[in-house]
Amino acid sequence: MLRRSAAKIFFSSGYAEHYAVRFDTRFYMAALPSDQTPLHASEEVSESLWITPGVALERQADDFRMMPPTVAVLRSLAAYRSWEELRSAFDLG
Repeated sequence: MLRRSAAKIFFSSGYAEHYAVRFDTRFYMAALPSDQTPLHASEEVSESLWITPGVALERQADDFRMMPPTVAVLRSLAAYRSWEELRSAFDLG
């Protein structure tokens, strides 16, 4: 089980230019214990895949539509060159 104290929260809040609604969304990031594998699918989604933030942003221009808070978080994550750099920046142990 992932310890809650090991997870860091990304919080994106605000109005998106093309939407008349406010987005209050929390994104979590954590290093999984070495003996765990993330789920590829669940009952909460109709489709899922694992790709890097950079690939997701590249695909957004084509056929991979995402809501503004997701794009903002992916842009932040894509700035890091490696998992080790990201892990260090957010003190993920």
